Amino acid sequence: MNSENQVGDDLIRTVSRHTLSYVLCSISELFRHYEFDPVDLLIIHAVLNANVLNVMKDPVLDRQFGSVHAVEPDVVKLGVSRGSLVRFLNLPMETIRRRANRLIKQGVLEERPDGLIVSKGNQFRFGNNHELQRKNIVFVRKLLRDLARSEPLLERARLMTESPGPNAPNGLKMVRVISVDTATDRAVLDVHFYNLNYLPIIIARYTANNTRAKTIFPISGGSRVRAGGASGQVQVMSSPSPPAAITIPDVTKPIVRILVSPIGDYSTYILGISASGVPGSLFDPLFSEIRFKFRPGCFNNSCAPEWDPALPPFDEPSIDYLAKDYTSFRETMITAMSRVPSSFTARIMPPAVADWNGSRSCILHGSSISTRETG
Repeated sequence: MNSENQVGDDLIRTVSRHTLSYVLCSISELFRHYEFDPVDLLIIHAVLNANVLNVMKDPVLDRQFGSVHAVEPDVVKLGVSRGSLVRFLNLPMETIRRRANRLIKQGVLEERPDGLIVSKGNQFRFGNNHELQRKNIVFVRKLLRDLARSEPLLERARLMTESPGPNAPNGLKMVRVISVDTATDRAVLDVHFYNLNYLPIIIARYTANNTRAKTIFPISGGSRVRAGGASGQVQVMSSPSPPAAITIPDVTKPIVRILVSPIGDYSTYILGISASGVPGSLFDPLFSEIRFKFRPGCFNNSCAPEWDPALPPFDEPSIDYLAKDYTSFRETMITAMSRVPSSFTARIMPPAVADWNGSRSCILHGSSISTRETG
């Protein structure tokens, strides 16, 4: 096997590990939330998936029913036959028939001429469980982050930065919080992109309908002050009155300036760019979200520090911690002092000498101390 195939195999195993973790986390949440037999849950969600295949394949319908509050009505759902469930799940026909009939009696499934559907009004909220949907978003974001750490992101960013073609993808590079005005309850953010592609489309979409601002740049997160599309939540301003909430300060630079109101708390928020909100655009999904906080500064792993670097550490003197007598202490002090003043020079002094009176003179750096010996 050549090296290229080995790299490919390594990436396949990496993707397999992370996607398996995502699938298992999703299944565990289903088991934790619903008191249903695992096979019944499998059948229900297989029917759910088959019901919305036409929605997933149609970009218009996919955008129309993209919000957590936009539930697909029963009239747009496609029915699925029991035979299709047998082939898809690889389960016996009798198992599918018996369990499907029981789920119909429980009000989860509904029989139609074109097949089975999960009814929009089922009491268990299958297909419209906001808690599970938000949990799924958390798992998907974790999956993307895990895959991003295993993929050469710098190479992807370089392809978007260095001479990108007109059809090259774009993405969020960083966010700068320019100002936070508590008087008007507004914050000004500069959103930096990797290139100029699709920025005129963003402005055109916003200019045609100012209420699209919060769907073009969706904001989520927050703790005390939540972000979202509802009234009073942190979002890009969508009012038709001036000032404009989405502008390009310099057409030669890939920067879009947005106005956000109200100001959020000091927790982390997530700013995204919605490809569905900007038809005809192409944004790299790994660069379509970025975290920020409502305080002036730069929010991105690539941001350079805005403060002066610290002074280099001083050279610490070498200290002999085993010095325990006069000679070793003296040598340690002379060595340490010679490194501090540049004009210091060590003088080798003679040891203690005896005078003619029987006294002992100790000479240390020019000082004489006499002690009388007795005995």
